[in-house]
Amino acid sequence: VRTVYLDYNATTPLDSEVKKVMMAALDED
Repeated sequence: VRTVYLDYNATTPLDSEVKKVMMAALDED
């Protein structure tokens, strides 16, 4: 029996537009 570990949240590529918006929100201080 082979064990397969699937963690979709850890391996899903982040869209560049989403990253840009997230970084802008995190940089606000």
